[in-house]
Amino acid sequence: MLVFFILYVLFCTCMCLAMHNPSEAQYHRSFRIKKQEQNMDNSPTRDQAASSVDSKDENWEKLTSKRLTDKTVGILGGLGPEATVHFLSRILARTVDLYHASIDQQHIPIIIQHNPTVPNRNDAIDGVGTNCGPHLRDMTSSLVKSGAVDFIVLACNTAHAFQSYIEEGCENKVPFVSMINVTCNEVAKRMNIRGSDNNGRKRKCGILAGGGCIRANLFQNSLLQRHIEPIIPSPSNQELMQSIIYRIKAGDKGMNVLNDFIKVIQELKEEKGCECIVVGCTELPLIWEKCLDMYNGVKIDDFVDSTDVMVDTLIRISKNDLELNSFLN
Repeated sequence: MLVFFILYVLFCTCMCLAMHNPSEAQYHRSFRIKKQEQNMDNSPTRDQAASSVDSKDENWEKLTSKRLTDKTVGILGGLGPEATVHFLSRILARTVDLYHASIDQQHIPIIIQHNPTVPNRNDAIDGVGTNCGPHLRDMTSSLVKSGAVDFIVLACNTAHAFQSYIEEGCENKVPFVSMINVTCNEVAKRMNIRGSDNNGRKRKCGILAGGGCIRANLFQNSLLQRHIEPIIPSPSNQELMQSIIYRIKAGDKGMNVLNDFIKVIQELKEEKGCECIVVGCTELPLIWEKCLDMYNGVKIDDFVDSTDVMVDTLIRISKNDLELNSFLN
């Protein structure tokens, strides 16, 4: 009996201790509950959370408000493909230069109709190849029908000979901005043209362009309208210029191409006395700056690059810093 009594006392003692000293597991469970209660007390209310979201939305709206008002440019490209890629790269680089774009949302919206299957523009101008006008019209029409572009440009100087087809594709719904016109405007600005020089002679501007562009008188007519005398290379050098363009299209940017290009520049600058030279083919920017390092007879300010002029213009139009209507005929 004594043994059972002792065991009973020990059992009761253990039960009392258990009731007054919770186990370790119970302790941790209690701690977690208290921690959750504290977190709930410190968590934002629904109104506070909504206010936080509104604040983020407001900051995002401030960040993107400029972009939301940017005009979307439609580009007719692929004439040729590498020139179009360079054209786009210049847009990106110049948006950084002009507007300090540092995030995606600060660049301009662009839609490119990249179609390298457009027939040869030079052959079409000469009447010995397929008319590329309908192709350009259809490309333009696809951009217009998308309803997503505010204006259209063409990343090829020579193809401006078929501008009437492009304007037909615009259907009077979306304006077309001519690379030829904006380039010649820049020439007149650069030369500070007011009619003629002190001797009553028109100022001279050389033209580096493809044969079709020259034969279509695209730059010549536009420069004459601005009282500037257009100067083109000799027939042999113009043939050389066309071969330079085709070699660039084929991926050749070697020393022979560079030296041939310098030869044509020397004629316009040294022999014909041009104070300004238009780089009037979107293939030529792929090599012409290299030529400046090789030939010190010219400096960069002697050139008006149609690619860079068009790029700067379309960026400023998109950013609403230039009035679109002022570039329309």
